[in-house]
Amino acid sequence: MHSFWFIVIGIILSILFIALIIKVYVLKLSYREIKKEFKEISTKETNAKISISSCDQDVVSMVEEINTCLANIREKELKYQNGNYELQKSITNIIHDIRTPLTAILGYTELLDQEDLTENQKQSLQIIKTRTKDLIYLSEQLFDYLYQKDQGPVEKEVLCLNQELENAMLNYYALFQANQIEPHIDITPVKIYRKVNKEMLVRIFDNLIYNMIKYGEHKVKVTLTMTGRIIFSNPAPNLDSVGLAKIFDRYTTLENARKSAGGAGLSIVRQFVELNDGKITASIEDHWLVLTIIFK
Repeated sequence: MHSFWFIVIGIILSILFIALIIKVYVLKLSYREIKKEFKEISTKETNAKISISSCDQDVVSMVEEINTCLANIREKELKYQNGNYELQKSITNIIHDIRTPLTAILGYTELLDQEDLTENQKQSLQIIKTRTKDLIYLSEQLFDYLYQKDQGPVEKEVLCLNQELENAMLNYYALFQANQIEPHIDITPVKIYRKVNKEMLVRIFDNLIYNMIKYGEHKVKVTLTMTGRIIFSNPAPNLDSVGLAKIFDRYTTLENARKSAGGAGLSIVRQFVELNDGKITASIEDHWLVLTIIFK
């Protein structure tokens, strides 16, 4: 009789042991599923949830908790990104608002420098010019930093290139006068519209105009054709093919920035043009540097 109960107990224990092994095996499979899906989700920007084949209530409950946590994290991340984007947008607007008057101030200081001033007035004027150039440079550096960060797709709007180019040239009227430059401007009367980022377009024009004023040797040409080609050209008798190949190298130091009226590097120009689905090319034609921009 006792042996019968021992056999029964043994069978029950064996069944429980087998059931436990199966349970552990199923749990391991479930955990591997969770690990695999969690790894895939964590490496992608997705709203997908973890799903498993297991029907175990404890595992299902745990996965639901994980999915809830993931949803909360995504919501907070989205709020942060939206807030960060709005902050960057506000800063770029402020930079744009202060850059135009700073450029005008720099131009008028250049004009004042041509007047008959006392030695003290010249020293004071030089301080104003230096500080203004530094402010322009620092604002440009901040602008570059904001747009070099990973901020998602570029926000674009349909703009009239004729109007934007005319406004950009007008902002530098005082600087052109101070440097005795009378630009040759040929803008087609046909309205040319392109979908681009306004802040980037302004920066592109600013940098190119800076370079023309600095290196133009009193002769510059700005053209907007009926086909939408934007051409900036100026004399460059000392520029050879080696220099042309390095034309888009970046200015990185404050001293270089001062020498180029505010750090007008062409590297950021090319970056911004390409971010707006455009293309910029540089060539030498009859000892003139010709920079051509085309937006789709």
